Amino acid sequence: MEYVDELNKKLYQVITKFSSKYKDNVGVLVSGGIDSSTIAFYLTQTLKEKVKLFSFGTSNCPDIPYLRILEKFLNKKVQFLNLEKVDLNLYPKKIIKLLEKNNIPINLTQVSLATGYYLIFKEISSQAIKTVFTGQGPDVFLAGYFKYKSIDPKKGNLEIKKDYKMLEIDKKRDSLMAKEWEINLINPYFDKELIELFEKIPFEFKLKRKNGKLIEKYILRKVGESNKLPKEIIWRPKKGFQYSSHIQKKIKPYYKKIFSFK
Repeated sequence: MEYVDELNKKLYQVITKFSSKYKDNVGVLVSGGIDSSTIAFYLTQTLKEKVKLFSFGTSNCPDIPYLRILEKFLNKKVQFLNLEKVDLNLYPKKIIKLLEKNNIPINLTQVSLATGYYLIFKEISSQAIKTVFTGQGPDVFLAGYFKYKSIDPKKGNLEIKKDYKMLEIDKKRDSLMAKEWEINLINPYFDKELIELFEKIPFEFKLKRKNGKLIEKYILRKVGESNKLPKEIIWRPKKGFQYSSHIQKKIKPYYKKIFSFK
């Protein structure tokens, strides 16, 4: 498939462009999914021992088995922030104020993810790491969300472009949390050249029917195959980080309590 080779080459070029700027250690926020694992893979090819992997969640969250697989594949330990050891009551009010001040929509998902990122960036900052890469983007650019499965494929790429505004909100939220800890946040999938390529790729290569199932982000998974990523990570079904980390489940009681008094 020509687009697989093209995307593979472009991703490597983009990561190389970013990584050439850094002489110190950099962090990569990973969940064990295809998006962030792909970024971690390319970075370890270019920056090697300078790459440090980070994640967060509860001790029984479904991300953990995939993080272990990624650790073995990259021969790198994932530093894991256990949410059960954090007093989460200290953070939601502060996070909500930050989001409101910066005109970011207030809902449980936004507050949950913002809190999780705030906490992991705090941990990363304590290790004197000032640059962090994320895998944000492919859920929109490459039709990762469930809603894309119910639209007319002929209009797929048009519907994706309509959701760019949603991506910008996510990017703004994450960058805001990083800024609180003086961290420079890098989203490689937002690179202009990559976005141009994403827009050129036909929708049927993003959401592909195979063995009776619609597989989201199919072309990125095929890139993962070409790079020999573990099959468990390549074909792991999409699950939002707010759910797979259990951060939303942990934040929900505090969120409800805050708004019950408003």
